[in-house]
Amino acid sequence: MPGVNRQSVDVLMETIAKDMENGISSHMLFGVVDSHEKDPLASKASDLEMPLQIAVSKLKEDGHTDVASAIRKCKTTIEDASQLLSKLQGMDPEGGLPSWWNSKLAIAANSMNKLRDYLLVPSVTREDFDDINRQRGMKHQGAEDKTKDTIQDLKNQIQMLKLELENEKNKTVKPEPNPDTGEVPLRTGIAQAMLDKTTPQPKVQKTNTKKFIKSLGKSEIKVNPEMDIGVFSGGRKMPNGNLH
Repeated sequence: MPGVNRQSVDVLMETIAKDMENGISSHMLFGVVDSHEKDPLASKASDLEMPLQIAVSKLKEDGHTDVASAIRKCKTTIEDASQLLSKLQGMDPEGGLPSWWNSKLAIAANSMNKLRDYLLVPSVTREDFDDINRQRGMKHQGAEDKTKDTIQDLKNQIQMLKLELENEKNKTVKPEPNPDTGEVPLRTGIAQAMLDKTTPQPKVQKTNTKKFIKSLGKSEIKVNPEMDIGVFSGGRKMPNGNLH
């Protein structure tokens, strides 16, 4: 198992203690037995003198349950606070400290006060937590209501756009099919402009046309007496074969 190191009991205790401070509250421990010491009854693995059994026993004694762990952390906190106090008392009272340091100290002090009140005055603390939970619930509910309102506004806008689009469609004159052929006249481009009187007609290049004047009088027909008449008109001077 490359990268995996065996730990003695004392090192294991230190590792788990650091993990607990970082919020890791569960661990899995595996005992290591040499190959020549293994047997079908797992005699060596179940030996109370094995490092695994010793480590588990010490962990229970040291206290890694909730209350025992809290006691150990309080002792560590008291030790840290004592060292800080001793250091601060030896410093110039008029001296300054970084703002981030003061902020962390204020947060830590506030957290310790709440933890103390939870155990010493549980009724008051629980009411405070209930107020916090209610405020969180109200904020959550307010966010949900705002989201619902936003969705409803968007739906209303979509509906208005649909109505406007439908009105625009109704304004356009729909082409009627030819009653004889059933064909719908083309209504795009120039054809649309020419058929729809409501739209301006496009400029179409006109061709020159000749105007003819109709007369109500009779035209004179002249006959040329020298022109031969064809065989189909009763003439006799034209051949009358099939090719003619």
